[in-house]
Amino acid sequence: MAGLDAFTSSRLEGPGVAAEALPPIDAVLLSHDHHGDNLDTEGRKVAAKAGRVLTTVAGAARLHRRGTPQAEGFTPWQPTLVQRGALSLTVTATPRDTGPSARRR
Repeated sequence: MAGLDAFTSSRLEGPGVAAEALPPIDAVLLSHDHHGDNLDTEGRKVAAKAGRVLTTVAGAARLHRRGTPQAEGFTPWQPTLVQRGALSLTVTATPRDTGPSARRR
């Protein structure tokens, strides 16, 4: 029986809005960068121009190596404040939970 890693995905259509048409982006909240269906080449270009990229510690290290120095890595339950003028938003990193694990069975 084939494992889940035997499945792949491919894009059927382009983005709804071209990256060049987007307004300036203050912050990107990125759950993971290492899956092409979550952060593809165009998404990397957008993230590289954003004011901040909030992601995991490992993801920030990978993004730094790929030319996104504003990537910030956070550990589970670590909060950070995102501000724009008088507006502010607290973002709290949460641990991943991608499905059933052996310890829950």
